[in-house]
Amino acid sequence: MGASDYRTWGNSQNFDFVMGGPIPTATQLVRVGHPNAGTELTQRPDTWRFFFGLTVNTFPAGGVPWQLDVLFDLYPGLGRSSVIIPGFEHYTQTDLGPVAPGQLLYSTSVISPPKTPAELAAGITHTIDQIVADSISCQVRFLYTHAPPGTALNATVTAFFAPNSNFPAQEIANSLILDGGG
Repeated sequence: MGASDYRTWGNSQNFDFVMGGPIPTATQLVRVGHPNAGTELTQRPDTWRFFFGLTVNTFPAGGVPWQLDVLFDLYPGLGRSSVIIPGFEHYTQTDLGPVAPGQLLYSTSVISPPKTPAELAAGITHTIDQIVADSISCQVRFLYTHAPPGTALNATVTAFFAPNSNFPAQEIANSLILDGGG
């Protein structure tokens, strides 16, 4: 098999919300990794960059209160180890803003939580713009609150992942042979 199939490394899905109705359940947006000759993902580690997006397409007008929280949960794995990072990215939109209908909110980096009480007290943050893993799953969860019963809203969520450098393993091996191994 040649280069990895980029078409599986991103996805956008549209969701409808009605206050008092069912809230969409956690949905897998993306599962990334390097495919092998079959259908399973290989265990080839990579450094992945990401893009998360939210567009609230329609929402109540005229001062009707509402709040939509969108949480992007990551499941990175490397070898025999994996971890769940709930709320790796989190958007909150309300009737107070900050966007107009159809405006895209997006991020290509996130802020990690403080790691010590001293960091918390000092307001120290760490920016994450890459994930190291051989495979990553991204699920999205929603909380739709503060709206009167029957209040409708529509939103589109997006997640993309791409390797920092995408050279198929065979191309890397060939270049090492051509370069004399280093």
